[in-house]
Amino acid sequence: MEECRGGRLGLILCTIVFASIPFAAVAVFTGPQDTSVLRGASATLYCRNPDHTGTGITQWSEGGDVFANEGGVFGSNTKYDNFDVITSSSTPTTQLDLRINSAEISDEGTYECQITPDRKTATLTVEIEGSLDDISVDGDSSGNPIILRASEPSVLRCTARGFRPAVTLEWYKNSVQVTTGVNPEAPTPNGDAFDTSGTLTFTPTRQDNEANLECRTTGQVVAPAKTASLTLNVQYVPVVSVGYANEVITCSSDANPLATNHKIILNGTQVVKEFTTSQGSQPFTPVDGCTVISCNATNTVGTGTATFTDEVCLGYVEPTTTPATKSTPPTKSPSAGQDLGTGAIIGIAVGVLVVVCFVIIGIIICFKKKIFCFDNNKTSNSSTSPKKQPSAKNADMIRNQPEVRQSVHNYDDEPKKPRVPRSNSGKPAAAAAAVPPEKEALRQNPPPHSKDRDHQNYPMDSRDGGPEHGGQAGINYADLEFQNRQGATNGHGRVHPREDEPTQYASILV
Repeated sequence: MEECRGGRLGLILCTIVFASIPFAAVAVFTGPQDTSVLRGASATLYCRNPDHTGTGITQWSEGGDVFANEGGVFGSNTKYDNFDVITSSSTPTTQLDLRINSAEISDEGTYECQITPDRKTATLTVEIEGSLDDISVDGDSSGNPIILRASEPSVLRCTARGFRPAVTLEWYKNSVQVTTGVNPEAPTPNGDAFDTSGTLTFTPTRQDNEANLECRTTGQVVAPAKTASLTLNVQYVPVVSVGYANEVITCSSDANPLATNHKIILNGTQVVKEFTTSQGSQPFTPVDGCTVISCNATNTVGTGTATFTDEVCLGYVEPTTTPATKSTPPTKSPSAGQDLGTGAIIGIAVGVLVVVCFVIIGIIICFKKKIFCFDNNKTSNSSTSPKKQPSAKNADMIRNQPEVRQSVHNYDDEPKKPRVPRSNSGKPAAAAAAVPPEKEALRQNPPPHSKDRDHQNYPMDSRDGGPEHGGQAGINYADLEFQNRQGATNGHGRVHPREDEPTQYASILV
């Protein structure tokens, strides 16, 4: 430690020394690892122990038989003729790697390396790169793309030949692994290698047309995986679409192979047009009754039919969105319909709750304000009761008058209509009580009023203030007479005041 105090140079040297100590402390034995090599290539099994400094034991063995040490490979077994050992020239006992040149199948085995006091074993595998046959359908691999039928199951076969070790087979469609319908078979020996076959039971849909199907090998380490692929040719019955807009029928089909015959048909029997292309049209104007429009398309697989959703009648109005067509037979495909999501259901529930809250609040406000049906002061239907109800104040005033004399006469806003005479009690008078001639003359030609304007051109009874107040013997109204403070009332309950008294009013509903 004293040397580390000798200036900057001494400090640097001490740092280097201390930094190297952990590396020396963690150095451990490195034994061989399992190794794969292609036949004819070279491989090395590493074996090193930097901590070993003694003479000890340094060797390679197989099944307990030692065949190499730091001096090299020895013995009469020709298996090791292509083996070499690699050692360190300075410390040969710390490194003893085993190299296999141009590996053969016979070189496979489990080998052990020992550098006192450590030892470890490793396995050498020699791989053979085989070949993969083309994918076949039911044993027939002559076609590419392979022809399949939609909705009909087919058995596809894949065979890997001459692989060592034996491989397994995996299936992929458009780079996505297929696990349903996979049936592996046991490998069979083929010389130093193995053949492996497997099948895939596959039911395509029309959406699988032109999809890429692959068979891949797996299970080798250094040999590249092999892949056999094909493009699917899925044949299916025509899928037909039919529409009607702007007085034109349109018909089209999606089919593999292409449909060669199309028919536009009215009411199931009347063929109005035939064509061979994948789509066509026909003008049509409904004349009488309603018409069912359909379209057929035929290819080598079968015939597809579609019917326009609406019957087309005279005066047909096109919907804002084109109605869907009914296609027969429908092929299995992902459903276009969607259930209401949770968000939509929650939205509907919230909307209903908001409406209910507004209704409740409105009812409470109506009740508090006493409006609409909750206002007892606002009477109903004016057509049935056009006359105003007397106020509570006026009614009290009437009841509190010391003397009230009531004279009830016929009241009629339509004086020209004949009336049934009524007595003071309000009941019909006797038939013999005819209207006096003088009153009939006044009815036909009432005199002008003088002072009183409250009667609104109705003639006054002689008892209602007398002629000096414009009163005359009359009919067709109802009035009250009051004796109040020496003042008489006019015909509508107005009390004639003295100059020092306020004017009072009262009304009565007749």
